[in-house]
Formats: sequence, C-alpha cells, structure tokens
Amino acid sequence: MTALHFEEYVPVPTYTLHELVETYFLHHAPEHRTDHGIKRAFKLLAECFPNADTSTFGKKNLLFFQNFLTDKYDRHYCNRLITFIRRVFKWGALFDLVSVNLSHELTLIPPLRIGDRRCRENKKRLNVPTVCIENVLPLLRPVIADMLRLQRLHAMRPSEVCNIKASMIDFNYKGGNWLYLPEEHKTAGAAALQVPTL
Repeated sequence: MTALHFEEYVPVPTYTLHELVETYFLHHAPEHRTDHGIKRAFKLLAECFPNADTSTFGKKNLLFFQNFLTDKYDRHYCNRLITFIRRVFKWGALFDLVSVNLSHELTLIPPLRIGDRRCRENKKRLNVPTVCIENVLPLLRPVIADMLRLQRLHAMRPSEVCNIKASMIDFNYKGGNWLYLPEEHKTAGAAALQVPTL
C-alpha cells in the first residue's frame, strides 16, 4: 500500500482591513481611475466594521455592508464599491494574504439589480441643450471656451480635456491638422501586476 504524506498546514496570516488595502496599494501598480474608489470603499467598510480583520470578515459581512451602502448611495455606485472590495480580497488571495475560500465567498453576494427596492436609481443624465452652451460661451475666458468647444465636438469628458498636454499633440500632422496622441487611455489595457515581497 502506498504511504500517505501530509503536508504541514500553514495558516494564512491575519490582517486588519486597513493593512490589507494598504498592502494592496504598496505592491499593486497604480490605477488612477480606481484608486480613489478603492480607498473610499475601504473607508466605508471600516466605518461599518471598525474591528474586523481578514480572519473574521466573510460573505455575511459583505452582505451587511451592501445593505449599509444602499442607505447612502445609488445602485450603480453601491455595486462599484462592492466590486472594489472584492478586487482587493481577490488580489490578497492571489498572494496568500487572505484565504482563497474567503475571496470566493465574497463573489457569492449578487450585485444590486434594477428595481431592487433597497436602493435608489440615479436619474438619467440628459444632454445639455445647444442653446445653453452657445449662451455661456461668450461669458467664459477664451481658453475655457475653447475647452468647452473641444469637449462638445469630440464628446470628451472634462477630465480628458483638462489632461491634454502640448507634448501629446503632433502640430505638424498632414493637411495642417493636429493629431492628439494621449499617453494612456482607459482601454489601453491593465497595468502590470507587481508581486509583493512580504
């Protein structure tokens, strides 16, 4: 009969929720679009569970937190915050900072659906009427007015217009046109993952 060999059980270390998210930011490549959201999610999580750590946190806590959020925010933002929590725990499981079972548990909480009576829906955003834009343009400083025209012409977000630098523009593009080449954009792909050394 083949002898059985048992490996020694090595418990997963315990971290406070603050330590977990701080470790995430210490070793994870920065993603400026989501950093604020992750920090906000864990700040609210700390309000809800001030003494929780990775050994006591679980799916029931996340469900309670989801309900906690519905009193404060709309459905879409609640789902985003829950996604940010899951992302950090999943990253922690990848590097043995939290158990894989815990990371999987958190995926069992379904997102809030349209029509869920626990939360509100934001009103649909409407386009600003052209007449309003035309009326305000003469009141703006020339640079701001040009930024508004550019935003309307290319359906850009305000942050995208504000982030344009001269170094990103080819002023000698063919035909006398200018060619805008951003250094990065949201569909360019995920940032490189950095492995923590703990």
